[in-house]
Amino acid sequence: MTVSAKVYPNGQKHIANGDTDLDGDAINCALVANTYTPADTDEYFDTHVAGDEASGTGYTGGGQALTGKSVSVTMANSWSATWAATTAYAVGQVIRPTTGNGHLYKCITAGTTGSSEPTWPTTALGTVDDGTATWIEIGVAAIIWNSSNPSWASSTITSRYAVFFVDGAAGSSDYLISYIDFGQDESSSSSEFTVVIDDTGIVRQFVASAA
Repeated sequence: MTVSAKVYPNGQKHIANGDTDLDGDAINCALVANTYTPADTDEYFDTHVAGDEASGTGYTGGGQALTGKSVSVTMANSWSATWAATTAYAVGQVIRPTTGNGHLYKCITAGTTGSSEPTWPTTALGTVDDGTATWIEIGVAAIIWNSSNPSWASSTITSRYAVFFVDGAAGSSDYLISYIDFGQDESSSSSEFTVVIDDTGIVRQFVASAA
């Protein structure tokens, strides 16, 4: 199962400010135990996360450096996830209409879609009810930051989260970027532990529609 990453708002501001270069900076993926509770206010790995880091055979504190980092742009009509009838959607899932209209939509009320496709709003942040779900227009393209899947060979590890952060000076520039919640403890036993990154990326930002 692949799970999309969730961002740290306090860490994201360092991307917006130019403190974090997603292409150029050394960025790590660390495995974290279920004793950790992610919070929007978390900002630094050492200060807010490291105390709950996982441990085990084949794992080194601070995790491992990401490889294969890339930044790409996906236009709305090329987005892979399309709307489906009578389907349950969770808050945060992003889709495009079955026939692309140049816009992307995010689920803001979890629910099950109707039997027929709604009329999609094309104004910025327009909303539409769809069965028991609600969608909001979020833009015309997505900027996606991605990497190769981090993995630990011949390891014995138990982890609940994968946390992505800048490998900078502890407590001052080790900015948190995003995390993946596995939904439950995941373990390896003298085998490979791999974090499979969803095709929606580690970080994604949407290009807004004209108002």
